[in-house]
Amino acid sequence: MFVLQPEVGLINHLLDTLGLPTSPWLSDPATSKWGVILLTIWHWIGFVIIICLANLQAISPELYEASEIDGATSIQQWFFITIPNMKGTFAFLLIMGWISGLQRFQEIFVLGGAGGSPSRSLQTMVALIYERGFGGFEFGIASAITVLLFLIILFFTMFNLKLTRLKL
Repeated sequence: MFVLQPEVGLINHLLDTLGLPTSPWLSDPATSKWGVILLTIWHWIGFVIIICLANLQAISPELYEASEIDGATSIQQWFFITIPNMKGTFAFLLIMGWISGLQRFQEIFVLGGAGGSPSRSLQTMVALIYERGFGGFEFGIASAITVLLFLIILFFTMFNLKLTRLKL
């Protein structure tokens, strides 16, 4: 929250130093989503980099040596060796991103409460489950939303697996 504060936040201080207009990151419905996006990117970037680096190290160096002997440029190596060998990693990260995005609660709860303030612009399905189940004691509605969330996540996972042509 320190980073996104309107007056004393780190991002607004950096924007002000650069001569750019500042923004009320968490108090305006139009910019609160961008604040959550920045926080989510900051939260996930390390995980994504480590997974990608691990996969890059797993690609056999002999593939690159053979392609150099055949006269492939570094761009051709990137498109015909690196990207195809990282297809599974990209699919994994895409699916994890979808699941994490649909289950977003922690950041929303910390930044805007269970209601997704301001003006419910940050409310997610998990926050609605929390609000209905634990706030209003409407356990049936919360359970129904949970089943719906599960089905949506299952659909997106299957769609991403089909899109990347991976088998379970």
